[in-house]
Amino acid sequence: MKASPRQVLRFLDASIRHWERICAGGEKDSPSGLQCSLCRNLGCDNCPIYAMTHKVACCDTPFYDAVAEFPPPGKACRAELAFLRKVRKWWIRTALAKAEGK
Repeated sequence: MKASPRQVLRFLDASIRHWERICAGGEKDSPSGLQCSLCRNLGCDNCPIYAMTHKVACCDTPFYDAVAEFPPPGKACRAELAFLRKVRKWWIRTALAKAEGK
């Protein structure tokens, strides 16, 4: 799905909230692409993680380490959450700012 930069930000925020729940130990779903708002709604081609890293399927991100350590959530889960927050800042600074003429 092709989404506006603002829609992408909403999907990214949903993914961050999901990982916040995982890191807090309150998320019953496993960390996987099936629960990822970005994967479900955008696919790799339109994902801000792909746009930032130029790697498909979240390769070279903390995602696979987080999946491997789960459960319980630990250091890799927190690294994935920090990474997603970094992607969010990058998305606002680049794609969203460009789309809104800032």
